[in-house]
Amino acid sequence: MDAKALVRIYFEDIFTHNRLERAEEIAAVEYVEHAAMPFATEEPGLVQGPEHLRSTASWLRAQFPDLRMEIERVVAEADAVAVLVASSGTNQGELNGVMPPTGRPGLLHAAVPSRGPDPPDPVSPPGSDRARRAGRGRAHQRRRG
Repeated sequence: MDAKALVRIYFEDIFTHNRLERAEEIAAVEYVEHAAMPFATEEPGLVQGPEHLRSTASWLRAQFPDLRMEIERVVAEADAVAVLVASSGTNQGELNGVMPPTGRPGLLHAAVPSRGPDPPDPVSPPGSDRARRAGRGRAHQRRRG
């Protein structure tokens, strides 16, 4: 699977269409998550990959049930991928127990950079030599920043 296909599964399938079962296809068993949730004081650090991805998507959809993430542009070169994504939805759920829902629609354009440990193939088939060298049995190791 190439980087662009992986990005489409991540944003479109998992977040927009709520196909959480696809997390197993693209998330490493464990990875270091650098993105802290709103109002958090620390990065999560080492997480259980597929489960963390599913819980993140569920957490976000609980706040924005009509969430849509539309990929506007993907640029991939060597081990780097950059995605321009437009996220939209109506805030119907409480944000981390801190902010009540507003009931208002929102739109966010974001550039999301990512870098993987095994250029240029961010996904290696389970059991492949490349997956074993990277310390992974499935999918890729996602890093942000």
